[in-house]
Formats: sequence, C-alpha cells, structure tokens
Amino acid sequence: MNRIFSDVYSKALPSGNQEEVIYRYYRGLYSCLKQLRREFPDVIFEGCCSGGNRFDLGMLCVFDQIWASDNTDALCRAEMVYNLSYGYPLCAIGSHVSASPNHQTLRRTGLHTRADVNIFGNLGYELNLKDASNEDIGAIQIQIERYKEAADIILSGDFYRTRCFGMEYPEVLSSVKASALTAADNYLEFNVVSKDRHKSIALFMQRLSIPNYTYAKLTPKGLEEDRIYRVFNYASKINIKVFGDLINTASPVHIKNESHTQEILSRFYKMNGEELNVSAYGNMIMSCGIQQKPAFGATGFNDEVRLMRDFDSRVYYISDEV
Repeated sequence: MNRIFSDVYSKALPSGNQEEVIYRYYRGLYSCLKQLRREFPDVIFEGCCSGGNRFDLGMLCVFDQIWASDNTDALCRAEMVYNLSYGYPLCAIGSHVSASPNHQTLRRTGLHTRADVNIFGNLGYELNLKDASNEDIGAIQIQIERYKEAADIILSGDFYRTRCFGMEYPEVLSSVKASALTAADNYLEFNVVSKDRHKSIALFMQRLSIPNYTYAKLTPKGLEEDRIYRVFNYASKINIKVFGDLINTASPVHIKNESHTQEILSRFYKMNGEELNVSAYGNMIMSCGIQQKPAFGATGFNDEVRLMRDFDSRVYYISDEV
C-alpha cells in the first residue's frame, strides 16, 4: 500500500513500550523478505517507491532494486536521480519511460527526453506500445540498443553531480559569466564515469527554453586531467511540426500550422539536429566546460543551432577513444 505507517500502536505491548511497535514491524518484515530471498535466489525483487519511506538501506539488503516514485515525469525524475544518488547507486533505481502527457503532471515531454533521463537507472518502458507510432517504435529500439552498450558504465560507474536547477556548486558558479547567472537555475547536469576513467555519460537538461542563449556549457567531472577525451552526442531528427508556421519561411508553398498537409509532410521530412563533436584534455573539459551550440532564436536554423525546447535534454558521450 502506497502510504506511510503513522501513529502505530499495538495492544500486544504495554503503554510504555509502544515505541517498539514500528521497530518490531520492520524486523519482522526484513525476516519475511530474507526468507523469500533464500527460497527464490534467482528472482529479481523490486521494492516499492519511497512514498511510504521504504527506499532505505535495509530494503536494499533484500531487494535488488527499488522503484523511485510513482511520479514518472521526466523533469521530476531527473531531480530524483540527482538527489537519490547521495545515498543510493543508480543500479538500485527502477527507472521507466512512461507516456506523454505524463499521468502525474500532465506535462508533455519528448520521447528522447524521457529516455535520456531514465537511462540513468534500470531502464524500462511503461507505456502502451500499441499506441506508439512506427517512428516511436524505431526510436525505442535505438534507445534500448544504446542503453545496453552503456549499461556497464551507468550501473557500476562513479556518479558526479554538477548542478540541479539552482543548486549549483560554488566552483561551477564561479566559472559562469555574470551575465548568465540569471539563467543559472535553469539547468540540471550530472555524469557517470567508468571505473577505469576511459568513458563517461552525461545528462544535460533544461527547464525552459531561452532564445539565442550562448552560455550553456557541459561541465562533467571525474575525468583524468591529462587524458584527451572526445565529447559527442547522437544528432536527432527534428519533426517539422515543432516549428509551427515558421516552416513557411523556407517552404516554397504555404503550409498551414496543424493541418493535414503539415502532418503528412512531417512523416517524410525531418530536420537535422545539432551535433557536438570536440576533443580536449580532461582538465580543460572539467574546468572550462564544453561550449554548446547557440540556442535557437526563430531564424537561421541549421545543424549548428541547438534546438532545445522546454523540459528538453541531451545525453553526451565522453570517451578517450579519439
């Protein structure tokens, strides 16, 4: 049951020993769960979410993983991962791509953003694939393939936090130009580094879109200072529907926004998203950051312009295999 136990009492104990009830309850619960582990050693058990204060180290002695929250909204989940990581490894977090609009917040986020956030944990999908388009099915297949390739790093690597929507560390703030501090709370960033320091995977997420913004930087941690790394992302294909009637600045014929014509064209024609591909020493990447492409600002869109909408994200891959 998704509720906490509060004001718990028992007639089996005298009034002076009522504070023992909850302690005895958990001792009994752990005993039952340990028996299940002994009887079924090959079963993967998942504990329920933290709403009932059950995401604790005692549970991790008997459960392989724990469901972080029934709130699967990507923006909320990114903050949850950031904060849960203070006490728990990513391999202990159940992390699912759910439907859009999200069932808890009714917020709409792109499929790639939902996947970007949820690869930092035990990735799963909880949405009706019968309702998914062929394009989404293809995207999900690619997401799963990339997750499998990176799972060892994500689930066993070292986790580093940079900033979480206004909770930036002082060393990060000092590296941001004063003119950009007004947008400092707009971004979340963390990365996981392999044990041998050869590879890393980073999440960069924003709350709200800022047109023409040029101060966005990727500032991962945990790299070897004297090692050269390549930082790159997989460029996405952008649906022309996101541009609305701006598409008419480039189209030879008028395309009405949200029309059948626009819908049909969007199935066959996609715009190329920006692609980051730079190499630098680890100390430069960590201290100076990697400058991202300028943000979209209504005109001059091409693959050198970063189109990130509200609640959008990027996953960046870092490797010393340059």
